[in-house]
Amino acid sequence: FHRDIKPPNILIDVDGTAKMADFGLAAVLQGNTEESDDMHIAVDQVSGTPGYMCPTYMQTARVTEQSEAYSFGTVLLELLVNKPPALMTNHGDLMFPLLELLQPAAPGA
Repeated sequence: FHRDIKPPNILIDVDGTAKMADFGLAAVLQGNTEESDDMHIAVDQVSGTPGYMCPTYMQTARVTEQSEAYSFGTVLLELLVNKPPALMTNHGDLMFPLLELLQPAAPGA
């Protein structure tokens, strides 16, 4: 698991292919680590960037495929609304840019 998916850690090469960078937190697996039958990895502390971390990961310190997908989703959300998740303080911050983006163009426009 990467554990710190955020825009600065996603690089685009000359062909337009996205690549993940900064695997420093992925190697943090130290201390009380254990691997369970369902492949969840527990660590003794939460590491990552607030605003991009899954709430359940922040509560349990257990990273999963779902928590990584959540982090990637926050990156996509930031691309759509042009605002970092940490600055989205209410539903309007999210809904109004999305509604504007999804609004069909006026006829003849």
